[in-house]
Amino acid sequence: MLATDSEARALEAFETDIRYLEATFKAFHQTTRKRTAWRIRTGARRVVARAQDQCSAAGTVDCPATTPCGTGNCLFAEGVMVALRIPPSPGKVSRPKGVRSEYPTFSEDSLVAAFRSLTPSVA
Repeated sequence: MLATDSEARALEAFETDIRYLEATFKAFHQTTRKRTAWRIRTGARRVVARAQDQCSAAGTVDCPATTPCGTGNCLFAEGVMVALRIPPSPGKVSRPKGVRSEYPTFSEDSLVAAFRSLTPSVA
């Protein structure tokens, strides 16, 4: 069946709107994922900073933690952070100055991955 000129134009407008809708949705989805990743990374940094401040204030010398500061078996882990069991992974984040540890550094990425597991995914 051949479409009339007005039907063809209507179909073309519909297809244009669908592409616009898809593009808008993709941009929204990408922005939401980036915003979620930023929040996770910011939250992870706050947890580390708070635990390291407490560690320094307490005068901790020997650190038994195998997990990043503020998580798992860290002396200053709080709330749900205690449940995060992040395997040791050397990285660029150091424990507070003057603290001796079997694991003197840890990876921020491993911490962020663990935080992501606590955050609802954005699909």
